[in-house]
Amino acid sequence: MERTLLRFIPLIRFHDITSEEYYDKVVPYDDLLPKKLKNEILKFYLVPHAKQIGSLPSRIAVNTIDSVLINSKHLALFAGWIDKKDTSLKINPYEFNLIFRASRDGNTAAAFHNKCNNKGATIIVIKIKGTNKIVGGYNPLDWEGSGIFKDTQDSFVYIFNDYRDINRGKIGRVTDASHALICNHQWGPIFGYNYDIAMYPDSQNNKWYSKPNSYPNINIPGSFEIDDYEAFQVVKK
Repeated sequence: MERTLLRFIPLIRFHDITSEEYYDKVVPYDDLLPKKLKNEILKFYLVPHAKQIGSLPSRIAVNTIDSVLINSKHLALFAGWIDKKDTSLKINPYEFNLIFRASRDGNTAAAFHNKCNNKGATIIVIKIKGTNKIVGGYNPLDWEGSGIFKDTQDSFVYIFNDYRDINRGKIGRVTDASHALICNHQWGPIFGYNYDIAMYPDSQNNKWYSKPNSYPNINIPGSFEIDDYEAFQVVKK
């Protein structure tokens, strides 16, 4: 079997296989793989930004993305979460258009709403200061309104304990749909009735906090400062 498979192994795009799929479907047969290849695969899964394995290009559609915080792998996972799947999508059916970056457009509630109101669905990406953590949430509606709740069963919050490893992403889907979102011109984005994720008003606009209520507790820090945050308009292709 090893001799038979040897000529096919170079045709396998291991970099398109998730770590979970590799463990479940390939590891039982990894005695058939060359030792050098096994070491390259291990490095690919464990070392952030490791180069792809072999010479074949990825079949996963790569979305170019204007971001200082995330890359196309995050977009593929976000797309899966939006479609209520628990894995990345190999063909991404969404465009993610950067419409706001705090460090570029102004770290204020007014700047956020000026760029994000009436833009439809958005995903918020927040980099926690001094860490590799990224947190945020998905709003399938919009941010227009003043002091109102918005009802949806499709929103979620998330955390990456290390943004360099998308396998460490954790999602919390809304549990109280009637209080999924709060729109308030004096605040930035707010997820949840008790501020599951929220930016303080402009007087403290670099500070955010989280208190689980309308979403499950996924261990987002209770209070934190940020390096930057971005908002992406999500558009079905």
